[in-house]
Amino acid sequence: MTRFPCLLLFLIPACALAVAAYEKAPFRVPYSDDLTHAINCPSPFCAEKSPFKEKYLLGAVDEVVAAAPDVYMMQPGLGWVPWWPSEVVPINAHIEFLKTVGKNPSSYENYVKNGGDVIAAFLRRVRRSDEKMPAFV
Repeated sequence: MTRFPCLLLFLIPACALAVAAYEKAPFRVPYSDDLTHAINCPSPFCAEKSPFKEKYLLGAVDEVVAAAPDVYMMQPGLGWVPWWPSEVVPINAHIEFLKTVGKNPSSYENYVKNGGDVIAAFLRRVRRSDEKMPAFV
C-alpha cells in the first residue's frame, strides 16, 4: 500500500507535464517518412522498383510538401546505418562489416559511399519549398 501513494506522487506531475507539452505542440499534421517507398512503390518520380537515386528522394519530398502537412519528419529506414558522411560509423567501415557477414551494401549505403548525403539532400529540398515547412530527422 505504501507504494501506491508514491506512484501517484510521480504520475500526477508526469501527466501534467505531458498535457502541457501536448498543448504547446504547434504541429497537428506531421508526416513521417522512412523513405522505403521511394524505391519500392511506383510513383511519378520512380516508375518501378529500382536502386536508390537522389532524384527519388527529391520527388518524394516534393510530393509530401505539396500535400502540406505541418511538419515533415525523416526517419532513416536503416536507422543503424548513417545516411550521411559519419565520422562515428564511416560508411566504408560499415560496408566492410557487411562483407564479413556475407551481405552486400544496399543502394542507400552505396549512395552514401559514393559521396551522397540523404539527410542533407532532404533538408535542402524541404527548406527550398515555398511553404517553409519545418523538417526534423
